[in-house]
Amino acid sequence: MTRRQPDLTPRYQRSRKLTRLTWAIAIVILAFGVIGLLVFSMFDTPKVHVESGINRKFVQDMQPVDLYPRGLGGGTHLSIPMAYMQWSTDRRGESDYQVTLTAVYPEMTPYALLDDAARDALEDDEGAGAALRYRQLLHIYGSAPGVHAKLLSHDVASKNTTDLGEHNGFRLYRKKVAKLHYDTLVPLDRPDSRVRYFECASMTEAQLPQADSWRNCSGKLQLSDRLSMDYIIPRTEVGQWRRVEERVEKLVRSLVVDCFDREGLKKGEQPRRFYDCPDLY
Repeated sequence: MTRRQPDLTPRYQRSRKLTRLTWAIAIVILAFGVIGLLVFSMFDTPKVHVESGINRKFVQDMQPVDLYPRGLGGGTHLSIPMAYMQWSTDRRGESDYQVTLTAVYPEMTPYALLDDAARDALEDDEGAGAALRYRQLLHIYGSAPGVHAKLLSHDVASKNTTDLGEHNGFRLYRKKVAKLHYDTLVPLDRPDSRVRYFECASMTEAQLPQADSWRNCSGKLQLSDRLSMDYIIPRTEVGQWRRVEERVEKLVRSLVVDCFDREGLKKGEQPRRFYDCPDLY
């Protein structure tokens, strides 16, 4: 058998060189295309992060989120910037009952917008009196007509609760549960007919002498037949509750868009018909 001799004609050699050059050009173009896509994805395409599950963290995004807390009295449509909300479920707009906000009192701006140094300074020097400044934890939640009046009446009528009389501008009630004591403060002088009171941090028997300076109290206020709020105030500054309440309530009212009826709505279902809120007190 005779071996086939390779074609060494000039025409064949030119054809081979042209084929190699074509493949080289194609590979170079493909490489640059891949590199271009990578660079474009890194710098020109915004990264979209979709949170999942339940987690707690602060974000600096001021994009508003629509939420629809509902109670027995109906529902309220809120529009809240993400930076106020520390829970991922709230930032996804999935909370049907309660929304948690974290702000800086007295500015009532999002706590998340502070850098680390400003947060440390806030924790180290919270001030007092006219200079009062602290991290404000606020809850907005669905309510029902007269709910706070019923809760307060039930609490002070409990057999474990003692009426300690007037104390620094409040009616002081103290409940004992097991080995812990819980103070409830009801303002004696109210600017309106709305029910408001303060539930203060638990104390042991040994801590009772420090009651007036013991940690924080949670102020309860019903805003309407369908919406209520809780806010934090240091026990040492609870006498300033009018000033604190005014700023907190102003923020909450600024977040209200409109209202809706809750009848027929399933859990997680968004309402479709809205109207002006007629019953904000």
